[in-house]
Amino acid sequence: MSKEQNSTGASRINGKHQIVNISDVKIIDKTSQELSLEIKVHNKSRTKKMSVIKIYIRDINSIYAASIPNLYTFETVELEKDEEKTVTIKLNAEAFTIVDEKGDRYRDSNEFEVYICVESTYNKKHTIRKKVQFQSMNPGGFSV
Repeated sequence: MSKEQNSTGASRINGKHQIVNISDVKIIDKTSQELSLEIKVHNKSRTKKMSVIKIYIRDINSIYAASIPNLYTFETVELEKDEEKTVTIKLNAEAFTIVDEKGDRYRDSNEFEVYICVESTYNKKHTIRKKVQFQSMNPGGFSV
């Protein structure tokens, strides 16, 4: 994937303008029941944009996990021209569970990938991804 920036500050990925970007992602809080992500989104355009932040989760080690990340949640955010907002999204412990062939839900692994994507009205056919990978050593809680 080729990435560059033009004079307006808009990113180009594979020749497509990306004017709404994820500028930073942090894990800000973790308890035994949830994980909180702080996501900074920046609108580099000259007009207001509606964007959707989507969170996908993938269990790396479970034999029952889907081969592609699952959409867990999303949040709509409105950004004025050249505005940057910080959005906090909480992921509860159930987000990191699987369902086996018997229909039982449980945590089957301790290693996950969380994908954070942003889509806007301008770049709706292309998403920008940031991947946060972490391990949980404690089956009842999170450890980053």
